[in-house]
Amino acid sequence: MNRGFIKLYRKIEDNTIWLTDEPFCKRAAWVDLILMANHKDNSFLMGLQKIQIKRGQKWTSSKKLAERWSWSRQRVLKYLRLLETEGMIYLEVTNRGLLITIVNYGIYQEKTKGTRYADETANITSAGHQMQQPTDTNKNVKNDIKNDIKNEKKKAPFSDSGKGGIVYEE
Repeated sequence: MNRGFIKLYRKIEDNTIWLTDEPFCKRAAWVDLILMANHKDNSFLMGLQKIQIKRGQKWTSSKKLAERWSWSRQRVLKYLRLLETEGMIYLEVTNRGLLITIVNYGIYQEKTKGTRYADETANITSAGHQMQQPTDTNKNVKNDIKNDIKNEKKKAPFSDSGKGGIVYEE
């Protein structure tokens, strides 16, 4: 059901309606994750380590998301696990925070002239494979996506294959 897209500027987050005291619903939380994801590769310092975050990823914590969405931390983690099970995100949980990768971020963020971003992380799966939006969304396709995510989770979460994830530099 590819019906195109709408422009949704991140400035919407500045509106008082977006961040009211009311709890987010699941749909609003999903849109919020897409809004918060990096629109380009970036890095930041955590202690003495430089951490690389790719396009379509967000580094945060369950505490920050719980405060933002007016949810409990347990509900946040449960919801993120649901999104991961559905093949919508890849989640890396560490004692320093959460790395959330939006699967197929590039599909949600097409260029306005109809061409897709060509960078490696635009449509990346958790296994580091390029992934196109399936035109046939039968159960086998969905199961393949879920299996890729599950198989990748069994590997070391911080091994850098150059395809996304966290890169620690000294």
